[in-house]
This record gives sequence, structure tokens and C-alpha cells, in this order.
Amino acid sequence: MKIEFRLFDKTTSSFKIVYFQEWKIDKRQPLFTSNPKKAKEYWHDRLAEEDVNLLKRAESRTAVTLSIKLVT
Repeated sequence: MKIEFRLFDKTTSSFKIVYFQEWKIDKRQPLFTSNPKKAKEYWHDRLAEEDVNLLKRAESRTAVTLSIKLVT
């Protein structure tokens, strides 16, 4: 399972799909990738849900989050 984000990028006025890769600096800054092979793999729903809940609180000045979901 991977965490997929669908975003609207305000800088380019385009829609993008990115995947959660890892946390940087003590779980304060998420790192994303457009390559699904580099995305973090989750083996248990509970661990993925913890990160999803933290990521829902993340805000960006350059993008609007449209959806966050777990994908296989």
C-alpha cells in the first residue's frame, strides 16, 4: 500500500498525482515523489492511517490537496 495525493499546483495551474516518500526533520516535513516505485510501502493499514492523519494537517502555499488515499 502507498499513500497517493491528488493536488492542484497553483504555480503551474495543473493537477498532479504524487506519493508520500518519507518524513524529513522529526516528522515535520513530508517528502513526496511523482514516481510510485519510490513511494513508501506500508504492510499494515494502521501504520498507513497514522501517516495519513498527520499528512491531512500539512499545508502548502503552492498546492491545494484534493484527495489523499491508500493505493496498492
